[in-house]
Amino acid sequence: MFGIVVAPRVRSVWKQLERKNADPVMDMLAEHFQHGSLGDHALGGQRRTREAQKAWFARVFRVFPDIRYNVREVLVRGWPWRMYVVAVVEVSMPSQPGYSNTVMQQLDLCWTRVTRILNVEDSQALAALLAGLGEAGDPEAVAAPIEDGNWAEAVAAYPAR
Repeated sequence: MFGIVVAPRVRSVWKQLERKNADPVMDMLAEHFQHGSLGDHALGGQRRTREAQKAWFARVFRVFPDIRYNVREVLVRGWPWRMYVVAVVEVSMPSQPGYSNTVMQQLDLCWTRVTRILNVEDSQALAALLAGLGEAGDPEAVAAPIEDGNWAEAVAAYPAR
């Protein structure tokens, strides 16, 4: 029953991310949250602070200015005080015609607030794409992952383009 409300909201948030608007995600985060992206690359790592999370989204938008998300499926289970959401999202970029990836995102929610996000995708394909962008002259594509302890350095080193 709760999926009737939550699934469309998740789809809407992905559309906002495609428009480079992370505010809907930031508004949904609980006071204490964790966001993890698997892989040893510029978009990997763990974040638990709003500042680090904002810096991470800013990096995604700078490195992939034409990123596209196609939400294939949203599954919702549980009760309002403990809800689990899985979104399956196809990722593509017109500027990188040979690249596509599928992200399985797990969200844990408590009373509509996101307490945990885990992104699982083909991290080797993503790392290879980032390495290629780095070789083509984008140093941020091969920078250290943004995590709680280094987000300020990342913001200072890579200002908005």
